[in-house]
Amino acid sequence: MPLDSPPVRAGLPVWLGALGPRMLELAGRIADGVILNLMTPAQAGQAAGAVRAAARAAGRDPASVEIACVVHCCLAEDPASAAAAARAVVLRYVLHPSVPRLFGELSGGVDLRGVRELVLAGDRAGAAGRVPQQVADGFVAHGSAERCAARLTEYRAAGVDLPVLFPVPVGGDWGYEQTIAAMGRTALTNKEALASARTLASARNSSSASSPRWKPATSARCGRSTLRMPSSGTTTT
Repeated sequence: MPLDSPPVRAGLPVWLGALGPRMLELAGRIADGVILNLMTPAQAGQAAGAVRAAARAAGRDPASVEIACVVHCCLAEDPASAAAAARAVVLRYVLHPSVPRLFGELSGGVDLRGVRELVLAGDRAGAAGRVPQQVADGFVAHGSAERCAARLTEYRAAGVDLPVLFPVPVGGDWGYEQTIAAMGRTALTNKEALASARTLASARNSSSASSPRWKPATSARCGRSTLRMPSSGTTTT
């Protein structure tokens, strides 16, 4: 498509949103990145593997395709309120054609037909009450900032390069600013704790190397988490 004016940035990356196997394969073959959604960490890991396999088959470096996954987030200190808000998120997507596969209906794990009927009838409150908590728990991070951050760590461990937080309302409040601030503080705290652990490990290793009486100490390698909030462009590392 011709442009009326040259782009401000040359070589803009091309990202594809993908849920099904054909789109995942296409993303691996031609895209710079892929955006996943509505997936558990395990499902996101499988999708990431499919994308990278397609990239490899196309003669591309699998690591050149960045994997992002939208993670809905209901931030609240009250576990019951957060869990109820997570169940309400399911109603936003329950009519989507990919949901039976993503939410486990095709494998016989859950049955959301009653939820769909109530949504179509306009009874969203009744529909929310019929949503199995396990469905919401699968793709919605909910609870305290620490618990939500731990959930993001699961996505990264599964192979997602960039978990993208999508704040959703708890008690009617969308909470964009609160979520960004709370997750930013949690990420900073985790970063400081990681730095302290590395400093301590380094000191122990130095002491071990200088003293023949001690055996060299080893420490586990820790990864770094990156959180990006699409509503404000805020990034904390």
